[in-house]
Amino acid sequence: TGRNGSDENIIQSNGPKNREKRLLRETEEDERSRRELRARLEREHEEYLQRAARKEEETRQGRKRRYEERCAATFHSSSSKGPEGLLGYDDIPWPAPRGSLEEMVAVMLHGADRSDLTVFRKVLRRQQALWHPDKFVQRCG
Repeated sequence: TGRNGSDENIIQSNGPKNREKRLLRETEEDERSRRELRARLEREHEEYLQRAARKEEETRQGRKRRYEERCAATFHSSSSKGPEGLLGYDDIPWPAPRGSLEEMVAVMLHGADRSDLTVFRKVLRRQQALWHPDKFVQRCG
């Protein structure tokens, strides 16, 4: 028993240290796993935000393109008028047909570089001329 007793004492004295080392190692592994998971989730979230921003930009570009196509068809063609030769409300190429004033302005000015005042003024003047009542009547009767 003396020899077995001393072996048990050695095992018992090493037991808490081994357990502490094991717990510390597990804690470090858990922490590393959490950091890796957090980094992966942050990366995936950033990728999601980038995809959403690209999709939103594509949507805005599509609205702008459709608006410009409708303007060209309406203002540069005599076939845009209704059967009686009159231009109806639905024939007008509204920038955002059921949108607010802010949405219409956003479509009209999409892609205009507001930091370049010369270019931005040209875009504004073009829109003013396009929608000016006298010019509108000249083009559409």
